Amino acid sequence: MLDAVASLGEYLIENYYKERITEIFIDSRALKNVKYVFSIVLEKNGTLRYDCISLEGLDSENLYKYLYKTHPSNRFDISPTAKRNFAKDNKDKIKKEVEKAMDRIVGWFSHERFSKYKEKYPVLSKIEQALKENENSIIEEITTKAINIDKKDRKNVLVTLKLIDKNREEEKYIGEIREFKDIFLKEAPEDLYNKKSLGGISKGIGMCYICGRDNIELWGFASPFNFFSVDKPGFAPEFSQLNSWKMLPICRDCAIKLQAGRRFLDEYTQDTLYGYSYYVVPRIHNLEQREEVIQDIINYKHKMYYEITKEMEEDLLDFMKETGDFVTLIFLFVQKNQSREEIHKYVEDIPPSWIKRIYTTFDKVRSFSIFQESTLKKIFGDSWEGNIKEHIISECNSRKKINMIAFLIRKFFPNSKETGVYDKYFLDVLGDIIAQNPINKKLLYKSFIREIKNAFVNNSRFEYLTLYSFLFYLFLLELDLVGGEKMDKKELEVKKGVEKIENFFERFNGAFNTPEKKAAFLEGVLTRFLLDWQYTNRGSTPFKTKLYSLNLDEKRLKKLLVDIEAKLMEYDLQYSWLKELIAKYLVEAGDNWKLSKEEISYYFVLGLSLGRMFKSENDNEQNSGGDENE
Repeated sequence: MLDAVASLGEYLIENYYKERITEIFIDSRALKNVKYVFSIVLEKNGTLRYDCISLEGLDSENLYKYLYKTHPSNRFDISPTAKRNFAKDNKDKIKKEVEKAMDRIVGWFSHERFSKYKEKYPVLSKIEQALKENENSIIEEITTKAINIDKKDRKNVLVTLKLIDKNREEEKYIGEIREFKDIFLKEAPEDLYNKKSLGGISKGIGMCYICGRDNIELWGFASPFNFFSVDKPGFAPEFSQLNSWKMLPICRDCAIKLQAGRRFLDEYTQDTLYGYSYYVVPRIHNLEQREEVIQDIINYKHKMYYEITKEMEEDLLDFMKETGDFVTLIFLFVQKNQSREEIHKYVEDIPPSWIKRIYTTFDKVRSFSIFQESTLKKIFGDSWEGNIKEHIISECNSRKKINMIAFLIRKFFPNSKETGVYDKYFLDVLGDIIAQNPINKKLLYKSFIREIKNAFVNNSRFEYLTLYSFLFYLFLLELDLVGGEKMDKKELEVKKGVEKIENFFERFNGAFNTPEKKAAFLEGVLTRFLLDWQYTNRGSTPFKTKLYSLNLDEKRLKKLLVDIEAKLMEYDLQYSWLKELIAKYLVEAGDNWKLSKEEISYYFVLGLSLGRMFKSENDNEQNSGGDENE
């Protein structure tokens, strides 16, 4: 997924942010409740002199102008822009808060972290001098203006800098001044490699996970989402959080691209669902279509804000479902835990055509006569009004289809004091529907009857729950997602797969006379399974770039296995039986193999070429093809 976010960020930096690239690191959430900005205006006329205090409303569409980013230090922020609370009861108390703001702004210039830039950017010293010489006047004027603002509106205010020319024809906020922009872009990304709470700086030299460049500086805290945890040393490489760069090594350029991509996702493709935030990440396979897709998403969001009425029920997925399958979608369900984010569900490479089928099927099922008003009046009496859709909308308070489907799932996998907490099952069932995975029939019946019984015992309208369960069950049946005996069938397929491989090794035991050869061969087979899945579901095989151009040795082969397993985990593919066989032969082989690089490469590519021999019928139905594009 990170490659999709980075690709998105790369495009945005080149085509969308451009001169506003600093916006990637602006603390927009911290500015959410800010209404007013106090700008310390300095006039450029050979030198710099203090002119006045300008009081204006926050420009929420152009937050980059203020260059605001917090820092854990109590002494300064990342730029000479300060956020303060001026909602005090009298002038003296307001003045003290203004003085604190000025201390942060003036102190920024003298702090060793930023004063080092004065030699390169002489304007910094000039600004500092003008601020110090006029500090008392600045404090007094801000205080006077603050008193005249409603108390509630001065609880969160910004104090920043603005430069004007002597003719007042041009004005520049701090975020539009080149020198401050350069400094900000150097200093703002610090928290992507430096976290005092985790012990300090995590940097190293090696190969970037995203772009593949080697022998470059890598940062350890650059992931835009918490895919892994290093909060505790036991979860970190070599039991040190500072070695986290080894677990997910990301270079500076890719780190910034990831931040740009994450900011776009936060603004345009994020929504909430029963306590979870979920992101829809577009992976755009046809780069020629990238601009059109991204611009369509931006336009759609603006349309949502300004044009869509309450009568419309379109959501982002309703819009995305019409996109061609040159785009696939990634779904990420995240829950915030204090300052951390926890990823609870991840579903990758979903074609928009499947989302379209989900939505059209939902529309089809809820239009059945049994769910219309005339029939429902017969079931529940004349007091019933409206069809099933209208009742769902009124209960879940949303016209979005994804919310309506989630509402039905939540009814039977609740977070309840009475019947239990089923948050994991709720996300698993929703994720399985999105991923086109069958849902076990026994689990459905058990969940249906558990909640219906509880309603019956507590004299609630259990008939309503029964109706919802029937709607949901018919919906899954129409999608062919009700599973039952498939578990037994799967176990049988696993057994057949192991036997097939062992018989193959026995038949050609002269060629496969060492565990090293068997391990290399089976890793090739597993790679074939992965490449075929990518081709079937994406129309391409991007993992081929990880195969070292088939120049393998023992070290590379073992590292490649880690990459394969990580990718299978992302796709929610199992093949545990095959991975167990590989692990078995790797253990038997031990270290310091006697095979040459050429032998290892040959047995791997032999497995890659013959891999389809060992697929089950189910695998062959889903994952065939790919020769022409490989």
